[in-house]
Amino acid sequence: MIDRLKVRVKAGLTNAQEVLYSDELYLVAINECEEIVKNKAIALAFKLDIAYYRFLMLVDVVPNERDEKNYSLAIKQLSGAVSVDGSSKKVNLVVGSRSSEW
Repeated sequence: MIDRLKVRVKAGLTNAQEVLYSDELYLVAINECEEIVKNKAIALAFKLDIAYYRFLMLVDVVPNERDEKNYSLAIKQLSGAVSVDGSSKKVNLVVGSRSSEW
């Protein structure tokens, strides 16, 4: 995920100096994202939106309107996501048969 976040930062920030951040900053942003997401099942794209927004906050860059919308949408997806805790549930399934009425 760190490589994808680096690509996103490089594409999103226009100043050439700003793409030379250390891996530690990227890892902090990813860890903050994981804390926010916890064990919710959401798409990687939404996780990247959250991590990118957290990265912008870490480096004191003001996010633009698009970044804020992406972050808000990711948080909305997170609130409706299902928790995945790794445990499996047993389900009993009854299968019936149909007979012809003719």
